[in-house]
Amino acid sequence: VVSASGMRLKLGGFEFSLQGLTDLGKGSHNWKLSMSVKSLLDLPIPPDMLPPGKWFGGLQGEAQVYQEPGQPMTLISSFKTLNFGGDVAMKTEAYSVAGRLLSEISWNVRYQNEVLAAKDIKVSVNADALQVEAPPYFRKTKGDKFAIDVEGYVADDILVVKSKRIQLNQLNLDFSSSVGLKDKMLAAIRVNLKRTPLKGLEKLFPPLSK
Repeated sequence: VVSASGMRLKLGGFEFSLQGLTDLGKGSHNWKLSMSVKSLLDLPIPPDMLPPGKWFGGLQGEAQVYQEPGQPMTLISSFKTLNFGGDVAMKTEAYSVAGRLLSEISWNVRYQNEVLAAKDIKVSVNADALQVEAPPYFRKTKGDKFAIDVEGYVADDILVVKSKRIQLNQLNLDFSSSVGLKDKMLAAIRVNLKRTPLKGLEKLFPPLSK
């Protein structure tokens, strides 16, 4: 028998808690890895996986793997952000991004009998206060509206994603897609740009003013 209780692991600036038990004689396993961050500002080391900037808010997630004797292994995972956001500061030769970004992300995933299922996948982004420049083609200033609200799920190994809102100033998009996770040939994507007045787009796309 192999077991652990309250074991602490550090990865990418985050601290995880590991607990579980493996009975080699019976061929059974039950392990849980969990993470709970009340405030990213309290972390001694900024998370490696996030873009440069000052990030705030919390994260909560866990993953559980279990297997009964003679049965296939099952994986269950959940994750959500808590008032998550950051003051981003990125700059390269091709583009620059600066300002506040707010986001909420959540999912519940289950993998069992070689079938992936997920419900309540949600991604919400508010980047109104973000300034993005990719000269000479694109320029979004602070205050230009930029919001994304997307929901999705996985059933029968098919990922379905639908947009509730994708907005960049007066541009409004409807987006939906169905993608086979096993059958890569199974895919359907629909993008609809709502009728949009062209006046003012040159502010976002400077080449249009020429």
